Amino acid sequence: QDEATNQMVAKEKQFFHLHHMKTGGTSINSLINCALRRFTPLHENVPFFSLSECSGKSYIQCIEQENNHCRPKVNSSAAMSYCAPLFQTNQFEWNQADAVTVIRHPVDRVWSMFRFQTLSCYKCRNLTDIYAELDENGITDGKGRTCQVQLMNHQTRNLLTSPADQNFTEEEKLAEALHNINSRFAIVGLTEELPTFATMLGHTFPWLAEHLESDGDDHKNDCKLRHANSSPKNNRCGPRKTHWNLPDHPDEETRQAILEHNQLDLKIYEAAVKQFERQKRALGMEDSGGNV
Repeated sequence: QDEATNQMVAKEKQFFHLHHMKTGGTSINSLINCALRRFTPLHENVPFFSLSECSGKSYIQCIEQENNHCRPKVNSSAAMSYCAPLFQTNQFEWNQADAVTVIRHPVDRVWSMFRFQTLSCYKCRNLTDIYAELDENGITDGKGRTCQVQLMNHQTRNLLTSPADQNFTEEEKLAEALHNINSRFAIVGLTEELPTFATMLGHTFPWLAEHLESDGDDHKNDCKLRHANSSPKNNRCGPRKTHWNLPDHPDEETRQAILEHNQLDLKIYEAAVKQFERQKRALGMEDSGGNV
């Protein structure tokens, strides 16, 4: 119990969402935060913290400096969002917490990332040109690194429980990531099935349900899944900083370039689809014909 607020404080390190950028994770985080706010009228405090490698310097300081101001928040939170590699959860001793994640087809995820950060990350260049440069020079250190790693097997990298800079073969990385997809997470979602995943969350973790049975006919505290973090309406990459109107889906040349550089992520996605189907059967979320 917190003596200052007279609230009961939830036990630390219970639940986290492993957030891969542009998979619908911001929508899931909003759902989680909504569910946690429902505890406040009950005089219960469920601390939540978000750690994201996209925050740049503050993220580096948090993972490297034991006395950094973020550490007490990481250590005392009951729930977290990790927009960072899975091995960071081991570093912070969150490895026993219940975990969930959402996986997206690599073509859709990379293209969404490119449309979302066309100017700030990718400087209004064609994605095929960026891949050609990466093939020649590799991933560089410095400010652009976070943007570059988003383009090549990013979900596989995030699913490793060992640091990605270890001398692993591609086969070893894939094996470890597949093992974690199949055994580390309470449930695994798919971006194209996000509403169904939200329902799964409520079945698996009742506090995450859209509507709490204890509320009866009162729906004011319902937590609905909402779309968040869509691509900008003006990416300022057109003539005179107007919008470069990128299509919803890449052309065939760009699609093939994405696939060529994300073969591991494609296998991760295929495994996630199978896992999702198993979850639907286990939760009784299949139609009368046995289809999922």
